[in-house]
Amino acid sequence: MRIHNADSTAASFPRPPERMGILRDEEQHMGKMRENPRYNIISMRISETEHEYLKKIMQKTNRSVSDIMREAMKTLAARHGLEGRSRTTK
Repeated sequence: MRIHNADSTAASFPRPPERMGILRDEEQHMGKMRENPRYNIISMRISETEHEYLKKIMQKTNRSVSDIMREAMKTLAARHGLEGRSRTTK
C-alpha cells in the first residue's frame, strides 16, 4: 500500500495483520458459528490446595479447566446413570 502526502513523495506502510489474513487468537474465534454454542458461565470458589491440584492436572493433561470440568461432569453422570442426557427435562 502506498500513501502519497501533500508533496507527492510516497511513503510505504505495512498492511495491518487483519488485512493479510493474520488475526490474533481471540479474533479468530470471535463470530465463529458453532454447532453447540456455550453461553452459560459457571464460577466456583476453590481452596489454594484445590487450585494447585487443578493446575497440576492441567499441566499433566494439557487441557483447559473447562475441558477438565466437562470430563468430570461426564464421569459423575455416568456413575449415577445419567450418561447420554444433554439437557434436563422439566
